[in-house]
Amino acid sequence: MRKIASLAGMAALALSVSACSGFINGHDSVIRVATDPAVHAHCTLENDKSTWSVFSTPGYVSVHRSGEPLVIECKTANNYVGRAVLTPKVDPKAVATDAVVGGAVGGSMAAVSGPASWIADYAVAGGFVTFGAVALNDIEDGALYKYAPTVTVTLVKDPTVSDAKPIESVSPLSNVH
Repeated sequence: MRKIASLAGMAALALSVSACSGFINGHDSVIRVATDPAVHAHCTLENDKSTWSVFSTPGYVSVHRSGEPLVIECKTANNYVGRAVLTPKVDPKAVATDAVVGGAVGGSMAAVSGPASWIADYAVAGGFVTFGAVALNDIEDGALYKYAPTVTVTLVKDPTVSDAKPIESVSPLSNVH
């Protein structure tokens, strides 16, 4: 019974230290956005967490990490447009942080939980429980992921905008003298 109570305590402690990667490594990624061939484009970046803007490329923006893709859409004043998608990758530093916290909490619980014969059981079980709880929370809030630090969006002339100048209206009688 004491083992079950200690495991429940570990689970509660795991939840209380959840989001360790986000706390230690941050929830945001700073991304440099550039455009090619043009510069001075306005870009909008969006994922499931929010929307951000770069008002003139090249520029930097801090975005909230997510497990979902980051969509970047850019446009210039002279009708060039472009789109890029950054796919998030699992951040090894975040995984390592969660594993260290999981092991530390599991080891701490093992040290205070009872007889020496239980220490290995508690350390392993507590480590897995804590790591699992922390990692699940970091997956949900995006802290377990990272985006590439730089993206270059290729711009092309907007096909929906015509460069043709309007034809001047000429009266057939305007050339009569």
